[in-house]
Amino acid sequence: MYSEHALKSDRTRAGTADPRACSHNGLVVTPFSEIVSLCRRLEANRGRLEKRRLVAEFLRGVACDEVEHAVAFLTGRPFPASDPRVLSVRGLPAAPAPAPAAGEPLAIRDVAEAFAAVAEASGAGARRIRDERLTALAARARDDERAVLARIIGGEMRTGASDGIVLEAIAEAASVEVAAVRRAALFLGDLSVVAALARRGGAEALRPAPADAGGDRHRLRRGPDGSQRADGRRVQVRWRAGADP
Repeated sequence: MYSEHALKSDRTRAGTADPRACSHNGLVVTPFSEIVSLCRRLEANRGRLEKRRLVAEFLRGVACDEVEHAVAFLTGRPFPASDPRVLSVRGLPAAPAPAPAAGEPLAIRDVAEAFAAVAEASGAGARRIRDERLTALAARARDDERAVLARIIGGEMRTGASDGIVLEAIAEAASVEVAAVRRAALFLGDLSVVAALARRGGAEALRPAPADAGGDRHRLRRGPDGSQRADGRRVQVRWRAGADP
């Protein structure tokens, strides 16, 4: 489990008025425009170290409960890698005219909620519901935000920020060793979950729990069907401070 100090630090960061954060229904959230701005800067910089620095800087300013979504989006995924949900859409619909009126900026949380609603639509009328939710999302977004949303849905960010760079940026943002982040990523199979753990608990949260008596912690890599795909939301409960592997 996370230490009380780590949780207190996390709450402090969540309540800090980061200049890039905004208030949305009483919650501190990260504007989606921050991802758009990051993508633009990543495209403009070819150096690996500079890309890593930019991603790390961005992750430090993301609202705590949006870190998983932010990392998923940056790596061209609507959902974290361990989340089995899919959008089942061809792309982002065109935004209806006229342009969206001024209002609350689109936040990372808003995009995550819209994607969840699209993925969970089922039964009769599911296709219509998916189209309506994505059209509503497109209507709220600016032109540059729609371009990035389309990239996320299509699975191609084209920023040059590979999973390896994002992994190193997670370590830099949380001030932990890259080796610890890499080990956790290999075990969990999900950079989004690793980033959330590192943000909340630092190096201690990235140490695996000892194997249960008579059990094998490496079995946590396997799903119910015996596949090697990790289920991060199930595994991260067990991935806590403990003995080194």
